[in-house]
Amino acid sequence: MGLRKNEPGLCMALRSLRKPSIDMHSQRIFWENAHECDEDSRKGGRCRRHRASSTGAAGKHRSTKAGAPTCRLKEHKNMIRKPEGKRSVEAVRKIGPKVARIFTVSLLAAAGLMGYLLWSSYQDALTLARTTSNNLAWVLEARLDATLRRADTVLLGEQKKLENNPDLMRSAKAQDARPGIESEFNQLLEGFPEVSGLRVFDASGDLLYTSLPRAMQKVSVADRDYFLALKRDAHLQRFYSAVITSRISGAPVFVLAYPVRDKRGQFLGIVSAAISLSHFEALLRSIELGENSVISIRRSDSFALVLRWPALPGEVNQVLPAEHPNRAEIESGKRIVTTDTTAHTDGTRRIFSLHALENHPFYVLVGIAHQDMLQGWYRRLAVVLIASGWVLALSSALALSLRRSEAELIGAYENLQQTEHDLLEKEQRFRTLFDEAPVGHALNRLEDGHFIAINQMFSDITGYSRESLNRMSYWALTPDRYAADEAKQLELLKQTGRYGPYEKHYIHKDGHWVPVRLQGCIVTAPGGEKQILSVVENISEQKQAEERIHLLASVFQYSGEAILISDRDNNIVEVNTAFTRMTGYTWEDVAGKNPRLLSSGRNTAEEYADMWHHIQEQGQWQGELWDRHKDGHVYPKWITISTIHDSQGNVTHYIANFTDITEHKAAEERIHYIAHHDALTKLPNRLNLQGRLEQALASARRGKERLAVLFVDLDRFKVINDTLGHHIGDDLLMEVADRLRQSVRDSDVVARLGGDEFVVVLTGLAAEDVAPIARKMLAHLGEPYLLTNHELHSTPSIGISLFPEDGDDVDTLMKNADTAMYHAKSAGRNNYQFFRSGMNEAASERLLIENNLRQALARKEFVLHYQPQIDAQSGAVVCVEALIRWQHPEQGMIPPLRFIPVAEETGLIGPIGQWVLEEAMGQLRAWRSAGIEGLRMAVNLSASQLRDPDLGAHIHARLLQHNLPGSCLELEITESVAMHDPAHSATMLQSLHELGVGLAIDDFGTGYSSLAYLKQLPLDRLKLDRSFVTDIEHDANDAAICTATISLAHSLHLAVVAEGVETPAQMHYLKSLGCDLLQGYLFSEPLPADECLAFVATAHRERAKIEAG
Repeated sequence: MGLRKNEPGLCMALRSLRKPSIDMHSQRIFWENAHECDEDSRKGGRCRRHRASSTGAAGKHRSTKAGAPTCRLKEHKNMIRKPEGKRSVEAVRKIGPKVARIFTVSLLAAAGLMGYLLWSSYQDALTLARTTSNNLAWVLEARLDATLRRADTVLLGEQKKLENNPDLMRSAKAQDARPGIESEFNQLLEGFPEVSGLRVFDASGDLLYTSLPRAMQKVSVADRDYFLALKRDAHLQRFYSAVITSRISGAPVFVLAYPVRDKRGQFLGIVSAAISLSHFEALLRSIELGENSVISIRRSDSFALVLRWPALPGEVNQVLPAEHPNRAEIESGKRIVTTDTTAHTDGTRRIFSLHALENHPFYVLVGIAHQDMLQGWYRRLAVVLIASGWVLALSSALALSLRRSEAELIGAYENLQQTEHDLLEKEQRFRTLFDEAPVGHALNRLEDGHFIAINQMFSDITGYSRESLNRMSYWALTPDRYAADEAKQLELLKQTGRYGPYEKHYIHKDGHWVPVRLQGCIVTAPGGEKQILSVVENISEQKQAEERIHLLASVFQYSGEAILISDRDNNIVEVNTAFTRMTGYTWEDVAGKNPRLLSSGRNTAEEYADMWHHIQEQGQWQGELWDRHKDGHVYPKWITISTIHDSQGNVTHYIANFTDITEHKAAEERIHYIAHHDALTKLPNRLNLQGRLEQALASARRGKERLAVLFVDLDRFKVINDTLGHHIGDDLLMEVADRLRQSVRDSDVVARLGGDEFVVVLTGLAAEDVAPIARKMLAHLGEPYLLTNHELHSTPSIGISLFPEDGDDVDTLMKNADTAMYHAKSAGRNNYQFFRSGMNEAASERLLIENNLRQALARKEFVLHYQPQIDAQSGAVVCVEALIRWQHPEQGMIPPLRFIPVAEETGLIGPIGQWVLEEAMGQLRAWRSAGIEGLRMAVNLSASQLRDPDLGAHIHARLLQHNLPGSCLELEITESVAMHDPAHSATMLQSLHELGVGLAIDDFGTGYSSLAYLKQLPLDRLKLDRSFVTDIEHDANDAAICTATISLAHSLHLAVVAEGVETPAQMHYLKSLGCDLLQGYLFSEPLPADECLAFVATAHRERAKIEAG
């Protein structure tokens, strides 16, 4: 600034050269013109100016001899006139002292003015440095505070969700919940680059959930300081770690962590955010304050270094010395401090601005080095000193010239040659001052802009040498986009004699653009030519400073959080872009208004009063408020309001940072919904049912009302699901859920436990109201289901328990309803059963059967009956199935369904199965001896027998014992037995198959088999369960299953045996489907051995007659 104020003085000084005090042309000679003429004279011709004038129409100038060179310097010599006597000499002597006094006073005034300007610009530089450092510290403080507050918001929300659902902190539950939670984490980090990861660790420190990217191996933080501190101290609510290297990303971070505790205060783990220091380092790197300036972030509790730019090796996490003045300022409670001191790390003197975050243990420090901030001032000082020297030299030269002229006049021009020598010396001095100035100087012709002279600094600014510039047009340095501005400045110059100051760019020789500030004036050369004297200042550093200020403004303007600044009277003075995006209001809409215009009215006056109380008492407040968007919709926001104070501690402004947390709250609600509802049917799940049933019981106790729990299980759902596909099964479950909801009131609870199990809770009703609702459910669920071109039929079995009769707590009521449901299935399915205490008598009966069963084998109470299997096409008896019966001495004949399950559970099935196998093979040997040939014996194998590694050897021994071929024996195993251990089953069955023994899957369609596994077994036959055959004439579902099963079996080259054939219609239908063998009461019930022998013999004879006839 000092330079620009003095540049007009330079112009005036130069202009004074063309205002002679006496009629003496030699005092008005410019070195430029002399140089020009002398150069032309040396070339043997006229000077360019005189050559030009010699061709004009008027004022022609001709040389005395043709071709003789002429120049201004010679012309000036001829113009010197002799003194006009004593009077002229006396006049000259009187003028000399006056001129000297004028020059002396002018020089003293100029020196005083220059000193004041230097002092003023020095103070301006210091003030600018303080302002810049303070503003930058404030912006960085706001950016770091916004990051930490946003991280607080996210972590507090996740902490609340996890504490409300402690099961999510357990590894078993985390497997199912991980996709939903980690997807939410990734959404929360969109547009939040300051956080490199959100993570949850369990009570052992092992990683449960994380945002992307996931770790490639197991990660534990059990040894980290933040994990140990939160685990040990039950009162610690938040912890900031030191700077560490992330075990997931490998980048430097510090961790903000919150504990997760259950309602009893038990430590379940932590939820944490890794704050990326790489992001903040990139931000600091983009701010250029000078090579000796510094920006750092430190802890305000431990005073450890978090981040510094430029970085110092080994300084991160190092603590400030105890005697450091910044520690005393922070510990005294000050939040904003500006000092001028020497740094302890590198000994550099800087102006420091310190801003401490109010709600987080950090402070930002910006230090601008003296050598950086005073660079521009030093240059101005040099300019002023050189300009002053230039003016002094000029003035002295003029005074000396007057004295020399006076002497020359008095001496009657006796020393003309000496005068010429002095003029040349003066020219050289002017040239030196012109060339060595620290700003660019240029002298151009007004007529065409060509350079007459330039100094070294101008050459440095443009990159061109003097010689190159003397051959260039002045306009070649200026980009085309400035053509209009240049024309305006030139016009202004012609009208006023001055131009500028104004700014533009020069095109440097290497191609880059150099920002400059120009100003100048018109000077008149001897001979009257108009020339432009320009002063050019390189303002690259100033532009860089302006760009830095723009960057700081951009940090405010483009922050992801909305920022609102109001004055001490709470009138809005500034908002950023995020504010407009979030609220819909522009700065013009809200300028000068109170922020209450954003209020939605949902927060009470008491809440606002409490908010302002905290702001006034503590200087800060954060919490949740509801605002109204400009378009009218209401949204929640998380806001922090802070105060700014002046040096006297008075409030000057309020700063509000806030974020729209609509999506966060919606995500929280979505996760809560997912954790408490079945994904397929959207019904409450088991966890949700537990809580709602507890609430319903509490309400029933208070109101002394009844409550009913209905346990609903779909009959034969597994068959439909496995046969027609899981997508059909899912569609069926969704339809069942809808029908159950339609069967009850909105106040009742319908939940899905899993699979095909549902629970309905009926509240506020009498006991006699339950049965009608159960019948309504049976009717609704029993109606046909039209699903993807399939008409399906499914019925429910419903068990009912009542409060308070059947239980006073959730577990008892659920268990008794489940017991009643199994009794409903035992009663033939498609019915409901109320729980009765007598149902527990079944357990007593089972114990009695177990005790008697242990003695039955020894007492030879078991007998075998045999049921024939008929070839569907020929009608021949080709096989009989051995079926065990228990002939109890007191209870009579006990069916297998009563004692086989008990035998399997107690392990007695092994010896019983062994007895059946030996008895059946002995009976087959006896029949063969009686003349019955070609008959197979089918025997059921139990799971324990199939697991016996000696089974193959035992069967082989029995075959040899009874002299029977392996092909006469067929072993039947159920689907569930075969699929319990598919690999072992395949190995064992293969060994039996190698003996020639036939193998069949019994009760196909009722188990959990997979055709992919079954086709790997060496099977010969599939036995179609009687449950599908029974209703084959009336149930399209059963008919479809039978058709599909026979088709699939034949495609696998397996024969099909249909059990439970009781009517001719069933027989004909199965034959039409291509069923191979038929078994059932239509042909024969299971018979004792002698009766079965008679049946087979009769069948053989009748078959022989048919073939003979």
